[in-house]
Amino acid sequence: MQPGHEIAGVVEAVGDGASVAPGSHVAVEPIVACGDCVHCLALRPNLCSMGEMIGFGLPGGLAEYVDVPEETLHELPAELSTSAAGLSEPMAVGVRGARIGQLGPGDRVGIVGAGTIGLLSIVTAKEVGAAEVVIAARHSHQQELARSLGADEVFAASEELIDAVGPEHLDVVVETVGGHADTLAEAVAMVRRGGRIVVVGVFTGVVALPGMPFFVKELTVAASNCYARDLGGSDFSRGVELVASHAALIEPLVTHTFALDDVVAAFSVSGDKATRSVKVHIRPLG
Repeated sequence: MQPGHEIAGVVEAVGDGASVAPGSHVAVEPIVACGDCVHCLALRPNLCSMGEMIGFGLPGGLAEYVDVPEETLHELPAELSTSAAGLSEPMAVGVRGARIGQLGPGDRVGIVGAGTIGLLSIVTAKEVGAAEVVIAARHSHQQELARSLGADEVFAASEELIDAVGPEHLDVVVETVGGHADTLAEAVAMVRRGGRIVVVGVFTGVVALPGMPFFVKELTVAASNCYARDLGGSDFSRGVELVASHAALIEPLVTHTFALDDVVAAFSVSGDKATRSVKVHIRPLG
């Protein structure tokens, strides 16, 4: 498999009848869906059972060139830095999370996890008018970035966040960790009664949910899968807009850049937080 689903670059060549021109700067929305099923017709290609993703099943961006359908392309300003452009896909994930979680003006928002999507979720929450955004970020370099992105308070752990704000303060909690973490239980503990939890992180096993607090608080939990076009328009298009308008703010999230032939080193750095890595980019052309 040729991985790489977070792709931005320059169009080298196009097929017959294409409306995009060679030389265009673009980001790739990597979902390739059937276009005809009930979910596609409802503008939710992320739920298409026939759909595939570039970088997962279809050849991805860890290559000098990648062939993608024209409808996956979103044009970018030519002057946009390659670092910012490469954050279009995770920004779109943050947009979807904010929409699924129904974040809006005046909301008090908590974010669990400070990887790329958690940090960009600060931006998407602020953009929809959140009155307060707090985040649990384990590593010091993540904490520094969270503050620079506009987080009102930053904590080293979820327990510290809960102790500081209490269990009845946050209207919405955005979970961005997934994996085998206990972060869904942490979200239940920190959100207010009647509040909402949006799960952006991808869990890889059975998730423990504390039943009694979940019941007593009468919480709503919603999963946010990639991006779609049903909630106020294209999540990916909105993500591209935010990347373009906040380029200088978000560029520091790209902490390391490697050439394609150094991809092994890139993955090593990405997996080692002692390197202070957040987002590691590959530039196939060096």
